[in-house]
Amino acid sequence: MRLSRFVTLPIIAVAALALVAAAARTSGAHSLPVAGARSGAERREVARIQAHFDSVLAELQTSDAPRGAISARRAALVATLRAYRDRGVFPHNYDFPGRAVPYFIDRKTGTLCAVAHLLDATGRRDIVERVARIDNNVWVAQLATDSAFT
Repeated sequence: MRLSRFVTLPIIAVAALALVAAAARTSGAHSLPVAGARSGAERREVARIQAHFDSVLAELQTSDAPRGAISARRAALVATLRAYRDRGVFPHNYDFPGRAVPYFIDRKTGTLCAVAHLLDATGRRDIVERVARIDNNVWVAQLATDSAFT
């Protein structure tokens, strides 16, 4: 499915900013394990990130939405983002404890950030791989001049 940049970029940008702000603060040396094996601290961190996604999803639902085919595509992306949130598996900050630093792809687990996940879901894994290869810690605002991304 090819999406209009007017649908994809705003949702991806909001998701990216949300995830970067929330998940990048995670510290420690291990990615978050599956739900049953998580420690109390890991469960709290996932819950904190998911709560942040709740606010992002609420904002996306209340913002002005386009009509027609674009609206359907937007709804599909919001559903994809909601499923990502519900799954509760996010990239981990291995290198910058206590600092908000984005990770496009978790280098140990391959887990994608929200932006990378949305791009991958729309068939643009090529962009995901290229961005991660060039700068895995890039901020979405820095991608504004990337014509393939926008």
